[in-house]
Amino acid sequence: MLKKKAAAAMCPSPPRLPSLRASLATAGHAIPGTPIKGTSRHRALPRPSPGQKRKGTKKSRGSNSGPVDARQMKNPSPRRPQACKVTDSRLPPAPESGYKPAHRPMKPPARAALPADSLPMRIKDFYERVSVEREAALEQLPELYAPEVRFVNPVVDETGLVTFEAYWRKALKQYKRFVFRDIEVVGDDAVFTLTYSMEVRFAVGPTFINAMSTDCHGRDGKVVYCRDYFDPLGTLVSPSKLATWVYKKVFGLLVA
Repeated sequence: MLKKKAAAAMCPSPPRLPSLRASLATAGHAIPGTPIKGTSRHRALPRPSPGQKRKGTKKSRGSNSGPVDARQMKNPSPRRPQACKVTDSRLPPAPESGYKPAHRPMKPPARAALPADSLPMRIKDFYERVSVEREAALEQLPELYAPEVRFVNPVVDETGLVTFEAYWRKALKQYKRFVFRDIEVVGDDAVFTLTYSMEVRFAVGPTFINAMSTDCHGRDGKVVYCRDYFDPLGTLVSPSKLATWVYKKVFGLLVA
C-alpha cells in the first residue's frame, strides 16, 4: 500500500483537459447545435420522465417504445408509394384485376365506288360473264381492249388483239371448267388492278385453284397493256396437300 502511494507521488496523473464544449461555453462562443438565448428557438423543455412521451414530437412509424436498433437507423425501410387514382368520366370503369382491353380491329378506309360504265368495272363484268357464258362473252373483247394491246404473264408475252383473243379461245377449249371468283378491282381508267381466284379443270383430273392479279393500263377507254401475276408451279401442285407442303418447304429454303 505504501509502495503504491509512493509511486503515485512520484508519477502524478496528468491533469484532465476541459472538453471542447466546456471551453466554448467558458469563452462565450456559440456551441454547435445549441439554441441561442433570446431567440424564438430557445425554449427550455423539461426532461421527460421514463415512459412519458415528449410533447410536440412524433413517434416513428412502426417503432416500439424501446431503443431503436442501429441497423434500422442505417437502413430504414423505404416507404411504399401510394397509388394515384386518376378518374376520367369519359372512360369506362376498369375492374380491379384481370382487365384486358377489348381488341378492336381497324377498318380499312372506305373507297369511292367506281361508276358502272368505267373501264375497270366493264373489265370486271367481262370476267364474270366469261365464267358463265364462256366463248359467247369473247364478242366483247374489241370494246374493251385496243388493237395494239400487249398482254404478259409468266409464260406469254404477245401483242395484238387477234393473238389475245386466240389465247382466250384456246384456254376455254382446253379447260372444261374455267371460272373466276372473288373479283376485286382498284384504280381508275388510266391504271387499275384486278385480284381474283381462277379455278380450272381439264376433262379428267382435279381442279386447280390459282390466286391471280392482273395489272391493266388504259387509254381512250380501252386497255392497252395487261399483265397477269400468278404462281404456275404452286398452281400445279395445289390439288395435293403433300405436294403443296413439299413445295412450300423447298421454296422457303430457296428464298429464306
